[in-house]
Amino acid sequence: MEILKIYEEASRQEINLSKSEVFFSRNISRATQEELANMMGVRHVLGTGTYLGLPSMVGRSKKETFAYIKDRIWKRINSWRSRPLSRAGKEIMIKSVLQAIPAHVMSIYLLPDSLINDIERMINAFWWGGGNNNKGIRWLAWDKMACPKEEGGLGFRDFQMFNMAMVAKQGWNLINNPNSLVSRIFKARWCIGDGSNIKVMGEPWLREEDGRWVTSPQIQEREANMILVVPLLHNVEEDKLIWSEESNGIYSVRSGYRKLMEEKRLMNRLRAKRDGWGSLWKIQAPPKGKHLLWRICKDCLPTRTRLRNRHVNCPIECPFCQAVPEEERHIFFDCVGSMEAWNHMGLNHVIQPRVNSFHNISA
Repeated sequence: MEILKIYEEASRQEINLSKSEVFFSRNISRATQEELANMMGVRHVLGTGTYLGLPSMVGRSKKETFAYIKDRIWKRINSWRSRPLSRAGKEIMIKSVLQAIPAHVMSIYLLPDSLINDIERMINAFWWGGGNNNKGIRWLAWDKMACPKEEGGLGFRDFQMFNMAMVAKQGWNLINNPNSLVSRIFKARWCIGDGSNIKVMGEPWLREEDGRWVTSPQIQEREANMILVVPLLHNVEEDKLIWSEESNGIYSVRSGYRKLMEEKRLMNRLRAKRDGWGSLWKIQAPPKGKHLLWRICKDCLPTRTRLRNRHVNCPIECPFCQAVPEEERHIFFDCVGSMEAWNHMGLNHVIQPRVNSFHNISA
C-alpha cells in the first residue's frame, strides 16, 4: 500500500479501490486472505476477476473460465422466449446479438472447441425451436448453415473460424511491430524491398499464386521467370509483410475469416453449387417467404412425412384432403385445396406448366 501511495503522489493518479480486486493463491489461509483484503480495502474474489470485460487470469480449464459466455447467450435466448419471432426475425437476432456476445473475448483468446460446440448447439436449437420453449427438431447441423447464402447456407458465423480470424489480428499487430517477436500465426507474404530481411528459400516472396516459395530442387527456367516478374522499386525500401487477401496489404478480420472458410471447404471437399442459391435470396418477396423457400430446398420443412421419418408420432395423411401422405409437392401443388387457391388467384395457367415440367418441388 505504501508503494501504491508513492505511485499516486508521483503520477497524480489515484487508484480506485472500490473497483479493485485481489486474488490469493491456495497457499494462504482463508483468514489471512480476508485480513489482507480488509487492510488493503479492496474486494476479495475467490475466482478470477474481470478487467475490461475479460478474465484477469485463465486457469487450467478454459471452458470453466469462459463458461460465462455461454450463460450470457442462454440468458439472452431465454429473454426472447415470449416473443413470437419469425425465421427472419431470428436470423437478425442471431447475427446482430448472439454472435456479437463472444466477439470481444474471441479477439484475445482461442476458446476451447467444446465450448464453441456448446454455443453453436444452443443457437442452433434457438433457430429451429418453436413456441415458447424453443424446442424442436434440428433439421440441419450448424456447419450446414454457417456458410454463405450463395452456397445454400444462411450466412451464420462459424465461431471456430471467426475466433481464429480474430486472434490472427493480434498476430498481425505483432508482425508489423518491429520491436515485437514475430509470430507466424497465419499465412502472409513478403513484399520485396531491399531483400535483406528475407530468407530466399524459406519465405513466400514470389508473386505466383500457387508458387510463392522457391522450390528445391529448382526448375531453373520456371524459377527464373517467377523471379523476373517481381517488380523493382525506384526507391529502396525495407522488406515488409503484407496480407495478400486485401488490396492495401493490411490484414482484416473479414478477409481472414473468408480465407479460413475457403480453406475449410477445400479441406472438407465441400464443393457446394452456387447456382440458384443467390437468386433465391434476391427474390422480391417478404423475408419469411424466402426462408420458407430455403427450408423447402434444404428438405427442412416439417411435413408429416418428414416428422414420421424423425420418429414423431403423428398422422401421415394430409390434414386438408385426408387422401395421401403430406409432403412438400402435395402441400403446394397437388392437394385439392392448393389447386383451388391457385385458381382463385388466377395463377393456375402460370403454375401448372411448371409443375408438369419438374418432378420435385425444389426444382
